[in-house]
Amino acid sequence: ETMNKPSRIENCHVVGIDISPSACAYGKRTGLYDSAIVCNLNQRDSPEFQQTLDAMKSADVLISTAALVYLDLESIEQLMAAFCSQETNSQPKYALVNFLNPFALEKSDQTKRILLKHMDFVSSRATRHRRMSPLEKSNYPGEEWSLLELWVLKTKTSLTTTQSAP
Repeated sequence: ETMNKPSRIENCHVVGIDISPSACAYGKRTGLYDSAIVCNLNQRDSPEFQQTLDAMKSADVLISTAALVYLDLESIEQLMAAFCSQETNSQPKYALVNFLNPFALEKSDQTKRILLKHMDFVSSRATRHRRMSPLEKSNYPGEEWSLLELWVLKTKTSLTTTQSAP
C-alpha cells in the first residue's frame, strides 16, 4: 500500500484535494501526496475552500481526474482564477483535465469555456475508456463506449512581446 520509491521530481509538494476524508487519508498514508485538503468544492464559503484557493495559487501543475463535472460552474471559475493568478510565479502553469463522454456534454462545454478563458489550449486526446453499463446504454441509445477526453492547458502567455524593427 505504500509507495517505496522516492519522487522522481525534486522539490515537489503534492496536495490532494477531495471531498472524501478516507480518500485524502489513503493518499497521505501511501505517499501519493504530501498534504491533503478535505473539501466540498461547491461550498465556497468554507475555510477549506479558502485553503484550496491558496493551494491553487501556489501550484504549478493541476491534475483534475473526472472531478470537474461534480463542481458548480462558479466553483470552477474561482478555482481556475486562483490557479492562473501569477502572484507567486511568472513561469507558465499547466493543467491536465479530463472529461467523460457522452455524459453531461453541456456541462463539459461550459467547463471548457471557463478553462479557455483562463488558459491556452495545448493538446487533447480522446480514447475509449470503458464499455457502458446497460443503464447507461438505455440513457444514451446507440452508444457502446464511454470516451475519456484528455486536455492539456497552459496559462496564457503575455501578449506584450518585444518586436524588432525591420
